Amino acid sequence: MKLSTGICFFLFVVLCVGCMAHRQQKADWISLGPVFNPVKAETVEVFKSGKKIKRASAVVGVIKSGYIDASNEKAIETEITKIIALAAQHGANAIILRRMDVMEDATYADKKLVETPHIYLYAKALKYVDNLTQEDKNAIEEWEADTYNL
Repeated sequence: MKLSTGICFFLFVVLCVGCMAHRQQKADWISLGPVFNPVKAETVEVFKSGKKIKRASAVVGVIKSGYIDASNEKAIETEITKIIALAAQHGANAIILRRMDVMEDATYADKKLVETPHIYLYAKALKYVDNLTQEDKNAIEEWEADTYNL
């Protein structure tokens, strides 16, 4: 009896930890270009549209957050800060940030499961190419060489 109670308790704890981990998803980085040296997060510019960008740039990655309760502005701001930091870690000078409604991408089954409106954040990470350092140029050359050898 004690063994089965212990096993049930263990499974309950594992289930609870798994649910908490699912709710605390971290942002995903998908690399689309070379690896650049990190920059300070404070220097990363945030745009809502690519039309506002006045400098020559290239997309070096995309970032997608986990689902966030749409009514929780503090959680959204926290996630934006994390996205900016992630872009900075990969050497991006700017991001184009969009709020996406989960329902736009959800299947019928997902829509039935979502009880409260949720969003996720999607960002394109940009590297300005009009003032590259020699290290940046070397990273681009190395990446191009690796790409051609696929």
